[in-house]
Amino acid sequence: MRIQCVMSFALAIVAWVNTAWAAEYRVDSAASKVTFHVGKTGMMSSLGHEHDVEATGFNGTVVMDRKSVEGSRLSLWFPSSGLKVIPDKEPSGDAPKVQAAMEGPECLDVKKFPTIEFRSTNVGAKPSGTDVWNATISGELELHGQRKPITIPATVSVRGDTLTAKGKATIKQSDFGITPISAAGGTVKVKDELAMTFTIVAKGQAPATGPAPQK
Repeated sequence: MRIQCVMSFALAIVAWVNTAWAAEYRVDSAASKVTFHVGKTGMMSSLGHEHDVEATGFNGTVVMDRKSVEGSRLSLWFPSSGLKVIPDKEPSGDAPKVQAAMEGPECLDVKKFPTIEFRSTNVGAKPSGTDVWNATISGELELHGQRKPITIPATVSVRGDTLTAKGKATIKQSDFGITPISAAGGTVKVKDELAMTFTIVAKGQAPATGPAPQK
């Protein structure tokens, strides 16, 4: 019995050491921003116009170990109906029409696929300053009912209890079973590639103060 108690205590110490530098952060949606730029293409693309879309209502968590950044984890999700066309970028009166087309069955089909989610599977990182890293975040993106691998480069920094990740990535609609919307017999259509720009701000317990909180 005594040996079992000693072994249990030792395992508990090892587990605490492995998590002592890890901290959990919760995404601050008010301070974060994720936008998508939808370009145009086709023989008569000059007749069309481009769109900018902003993600709203998203949530997520980051678990980061500053001593071993490669062990970090990221989960981010938001409702597909939370993708909103930015009216300032549209001709007067067009934003509601573009919004309806984007949410409809020929594009996001928000009624059938209500959630968009990203979960990391691997994180590579190189220090580029004090508490700053150039990271490569690999994971799975679930969009339009399909889950596909994606890799996202980002600059990650930690200041006190605030973690910030900034970066850009390209997502192909066709990879997720979405056919880019077209008009005029295909001579005007949106590009397959969506340019994503993001600033994710997450707040929580400052790193290196103790074990990460348990969910």
